[in-house]
Amino acid sequence: MNIGPGSMHQVVSTTIARKKKTFIRELVTLCDRAQKRSHRESDLYPLWDTVWNAFANRADHNQAEPEITVSVASQFTLERPFLNARGKTSYRYKIPDTVVLKFDDTRQTKVVFWVEAKRLPRVAWFSVIGRITAEGIITETIAQQVNAQVQYTWSYFKLSRNATVYAFVICGPYFTLLRYTGDNLSPDFFGVAHARKGAVVTRLQAAVGAGGNQVEQGMNNQAGIGKEDTNKVADEEEEHNNDDEDTDEEGEFEEDTTQDRKSQPLYPFGTLPQSIFQISEDQFTQGTFELDIQAPIENYVLNPVLLDAFRKILAVHTDIRDVMQNVDWFDCNY
Repeated sequence: MNIGPGSMHQVVSTTIARKKKTFIRELVTLCDRAQKRSHRESDLYPLWDTVWNAFANRADHNQAEPEITVSVASQFTLERPFLNARGKTSYRYKIPDTVVLKFDDTRQTKVVFWVEAKRLPRVAWFSVIGRITAEGIITETIAQQVNAQVQYTWSYFKLSRNATVYAFVICGPYFTLLRYTGDNLSPDFFGVAHARKGAVVTRLQAAVGAGGNQVEQGMNNQAGIGKEDTNKVADEEEEHNNDDEDTDEEGEFEEDTTQDRKSQPLYPFGTLPQSIFQISEDQFTQGTFELDIQAPIENYVLNPVLLDAFRKILAVHTDIRDVMQNVDWFDCNY
């Protein structure tokens, strides 16, 4: 039987069922461990990386040479060059927990989505209070980290203004999908927030002097930041730096802790976090859902919203959609 629209592979239904059971059993085991050590964020990575790797894995045995490679990259550095106060190039960067990348036959690296994960301690995970707590943590994480990460994503991958990118924000067993376009971004993030020692240039200056692109210049112009404003910021910063010895050296790297609370992501599935497993509202309200690694595996089902999230992501990556449809048991869901 052919599984999935446009699938090139014959996948036996019994193989799909077996792979699903193995996958779900692995998720239950990893989630149980992560819940028992909920104070450690590190225990979330094996749980969610299992999902990302299942998404990225695909069957290549009918292709002589794969034209597209999809990779799950942990702690991928999104860096951006700046001119420091001495006129030398230094770098600021953001490091999401996971970035899923694709490489086409031109060896160009493109972003599929990225992930920022947070722990969910001191609450019962699969309860109303657990989900509410996760929602608050996710909301704050977006303002404190993810909005800035999308700025660096746009810059690093040189995305056009009409591009669309997605991010997952994880808290314990919950996820929220974010959608960003150029119109959702604060256009003055690099120009205003980085007008300080070691990053004295605005978005416009960086585009001209440190490898930016014309899209960024257009966003700067839209924000009303002109050449005179740029020079004023630089002059003020230079005057300030006269009072302090500049120790920035060529090639210096520093993590950017600037927050971007102006960018406004879209929420394709709402702001209420979704569980990794399918759970009814009655189960949440009554607190009857619990993980039991000894229970029949049929008691646990992957949340279909997660598969819907993958569909939305693949809708803007048509060059890999047909390839990704050949992911064995994920095939039947696309």
